[in-house]
Amino acid sequence: LAFSIWWKLIILSLTGFVLAIFIRDNSSEPSPDSISTIHNPFEIKPAVFFAFLFVLLSIITIWVKQLFGGGGLLALSAIVGVTDIDPFILSIISRQVPVENIISSAIIISMMSNTIVKGIYFGFLSKTLRKQVAIFFAIWVIVHIVILFF
Repeated sequence: LAFSIWWKLIILSLTGFVLAIFIRDNSSEPSPDSISTIHNPFEIKPAVFFAFLFVLLSIITIWVKQLFGGGGLLALSAIVGVTDIDPFILSIISRQVPVENIISSAIIISMMSNTIVKGIYFGFLSKTLRKQVAIFFAIWVIVHIVILFF
């Protein structure tokens, strides 16, 4: 699977990198009070939550694949993008879906819907850059869509 999708991921990474270079907020410096505190990355809550999502998405993925086939899996990937996509991607890779193109498309679709949600979050959090963020995230989504058809 990595051999069929690596070039798509490199294009998406480069697009994100180029867009990130051009997003700048020169209006103000962040105050030390606005910076969040660092949390311990080895806390148990995130690990348990990830495990729960992985099991839940594995069950849902099997169920959707059996009932609706590849089309249902692609629709599920768009829905799952609003959450953490890592458990979904791991669950479809570990389930050995017979069609490699479906897995590749499902990964790109889930990444695209996740990008849309992150753009919405960022747009609400950064009022001074809202227009610029909307344009850049739209470009990134368009690149996802173009890559999806190759």
